[in-house]
Amino acid sequence: MRRQLLSSSLLSVLTIVAITVQATAASVQTLNNPVPNGYIKLDGNISDWLAITRFNQDAVGDGSTGAARPLDIDVLQGAVAHDANFFYFLFRSAGDNMIDVASNWVFIDLDQNATTGLASIAALGAIGTDYNLGGTGGWNGWNAAGGHAGGAAGRSVAVGDSDGSGGADFIEWSISRTAVQPGGGTFNPPTGSFNLIFGAEDTTFDTSPNNGNVDWFTYNANGVYNPGVAGDADGNGVINIADYTLIQANSFTVVPLGTLGDVDDTGFVDFDDFQQWKTSFPGGVAAAEAAIAALPEPTSLGLAMGAIGFLMKRRSREA
Repeated sequence: MRRQLLSSSLLSVLTIVAITVQATAASVQTLNNPVPNGYIKLDGNISDWLAITRFNQDAVGDGSTGAARPLDIDVLQGAVAHDANFFYFLFRSAGDNMIDVASNWVFIDLDQNATTGLASIAALGAIGTDYNLGGTGGWNGWNAAGGHAGGAAGRSVAVGDSDGSGGADFIEWSISRTAVQPGGGTFNPPTGSFNLIFGAEDTTFDTSPNNGNVDWFTYNANGVYNPGVAGDADGNGVINIADYTLIQANSFTVVPLGTLGDVDDTGFVDFDDFQQWKTSFPGGVAAAEAAIAALPEPTSLGLAMGAIGFLMKRRSREA
């Protein structure tokens, strides 16, 4: 083995660089996405994710390169959500046919401790990886010393084509919160949050949030989904005509889950939301219809047309 000795001056420079990187490393975004139990279905359909707040989009054109892996992959964006039983992860690539058995990575620092877990991958110097998802085939646990603890448990996976172009461009996983993992315990963050980096492996990595391999994302796993009051579109706890106008204004629109008129918690505003508001209105359906009729012209006409549109338009979702 060839041994290379560093001069004291060069060693000092490297030490300064290391300290600088450590000092500037930070979480660049924290998300919290509780969803109703079973809302996200691993079926290769992106529609479940459209109402979920996603992490910042990565730069396009800086993908992984080299001969180490069969595919060059450009990370586009990732997301995480949770319910009482599972964590859900989404990995989107910037182009078609960038999903394979091992190269689409999510590196997870479950205990938010950079000194524990896998630390031998230079591209992931900012976190200590306790678990990693890898394409359609990989789901691994790592012990505190960085050794491979074995294949982890409780993972399901699906791939899909978000734009109908014919090539797979995203992968989604669910991780059980109750399955016993290698070494004992379950996949639940002890601090209530975990850190993560999305990556594409090759001779040259592509990582998100950035290719500086310094920063990371954080997911806040606290809380459960609160459906609120049935028919309450604006979340103020009162059902009135203002909820109707909000539903009408956002009809046939993908919205953040449970907001902007999405009273039935599907992430899409449509006739079902109008119906729930109408049947939940104080005094019942007749009172709701009277409230609509009392709206000043021409607003009432516009709202009436919106209600008719609910019945006539086909529900559609677009990425």
